[in-house]
Amino acid sequence: MATPEEINALRRLMESVNKQCASNARSAGLLTTDQQALRHQLETTKYIADRALQMCNDLVARVSALEMRKP
Repeated sequence: MATPEEINALRRLMESVNKQCASNARSAGLLTTDQQALRHQLETTKYIADRALQMCNDLVARVSALEMRKP
């Protein structure tokens, strides 16, 4: 049969495990939030880069058209 000291030690261990589980859950929540923010930033950056590339291609086409019109 377990002694009172062993029971108290197991209770303390269980409290420590529960605290660590709660801490891990909070950390995982923060990481998920950070990951979502980074994903949004990546999507925004990709959109801006695609738009800039499109604008550059349009500019090249316009410059080429102007060069063709030169006498």
